[in-house]
Amino acid sequence: MILTAFVILLLLSGCTKVKNSQKPDFNAFEMTADIKYNGMDIEAKIARKALNLYTVELLSPKELKGMTIDYDGEELKFKYLGITFNTYPAALPDQSFLKGMFSVFNEVSVNDKLSFKSKSGQIIIGGATDYGDFEVITDENGNLKSISIKDLDFTTIIKEYKKPTD
Repeated sequence: MILTAFVILLLLSGCTKVKNSQKPDFNAFEMTADIKYNGMDIEAKIARKALNLYTVELLSPKELKGMTIDYDGEELKFKYLGITFNTYPAALPDQSFLKGMFSVFNEVSVNDKLSFKSKSGQIIIGGATDYGDFEVITDENGNLKSISIKDLDFTTIIKEYKKPTD
């Protein structure tokens, strides 16, 4: 009887466990996103070509529109208004949204011990990085919908998402 009640409660909750084999593939993608970070509103195009290979183009705020940031796993290359300079991730503030976001994508790509739940046609992936606990939401086809890192006050809503084969 207790087992029956537990099964009924589980079914009514709307959440089901997702098999790790259904984990979304974030190895390569392009997306346009609205990012909220520490009270700032940022719009960016983000491309991931492989593990630790990223290009970010800022679309807003208008003061930073056109800035691009390339990351190769070791160095960051900033380009803006004809000026280019390189730096290392350690030179960014500890709470940098770029480092946090890149760490989430890397963690989801390589870690098989994350939590996966399915709810209302979405897959909710939970885990932790050095930047805090994160939650990634995709649709049932693995298309990225949002990312959040509570400790960074960081939320990203994906407006457009595509994989290289799309």
